Amino acid sequence: MADSYVAIPLEQAIPALGLDGHFEGRTTLDPFVSDTPGKVSPFVVRHYRKSATVSGDIDMDALVYKENVAGIVVDGDLRLKGSIINWEIDTTAAFLWVRGTLTCDNIVFGSMDLVVSRNVTASGLIVATYNHGHLLIVGNVRAGRVIIDDDGPSIIDGKVTAKGWCASHNAQVAMRESDWQAEVRPEFHEEFFHPNGFFRCGNGNVDLVQALLAGRDILREEPQR
Repeated sequence: MADSYVAIPLEQAIPALGLDGHFEGRTTLDPFVSDTPGKVSPFVVRHYRKSATVSGDIDMDALVYKENVAGIVVDGDLRLKGSIINWEIDTTAAFLWVRGTLTCDNIVFGSMDLVVSRNVTASGLIVATYNHGHLLIVGNVRAGRVIIDDDGPSIIDGKVTAKGWCASHNAQVAMRESDWQAEVRPEFHEEFFHPNGFFRCGNGNVDLVQALLAGRDILREEPQR
C-alpha cells in the first residue's frame, strides 16, 4: 500500500467527511449507526487525505466483519492495482467513496455503497447485482464489460463505454436492456440455470461472475449497436 490512511472513529467521520448524503432517503452509514443513545460504534472509516495508489484486492465484506471498517473515503483519485470485491448480496458491506477518479481491475458489487465523483476505468468487469447495494458514478465509465443486474438503483450519469447490458428497472444507466438468460450461450444454461430460469447458485449470479473472471467464454457475441 503506497499511500497511508487515517482510521477515524465513525462518530467523528460523519461530520468530518460529510457522510450523510448521496442517496435519496438513505445514507452510506445506515447499516453502521446505532439506534441506542450514547452507544459508541466500534466501526472506523479509512480516510485517504489525497490521491492514493493501493495494491491488491479490497474485500468489502471482510472489512466489516474482520476489521470493523465501515468504509473508505479517498479525497482524490484511487488507483487500485487489484479489484473491489463484494460477493455477498444480503449482508452489510463496507462503502467506498472516491471523490476523484477510480481505476481498478474489476468491480464485483453486491450489497455495498459505491460513490465515485468522477470517472471509472476498469480493465475487466464491472458487475452490480441485486437490490441492496447502491451505486453512483457521476462521470463516465470505461470497462471491458459492465453488467447492471436485477433491480438495484444504480446510477451512472456519464457515458458507458463497454460491452454489457442492464437488467434493472430501477437503474439510471444508458445501456441496452437484457438479462443473463438471454446473454449466456445455450450450451451453458443447464450449468447455471434451473429449468424455470432461476439461478442454480444460491447467491444470485455469483457463479456466473466467477466464470467470467476466470476467462470462460460463456456469453453470446454482443449485438450490433
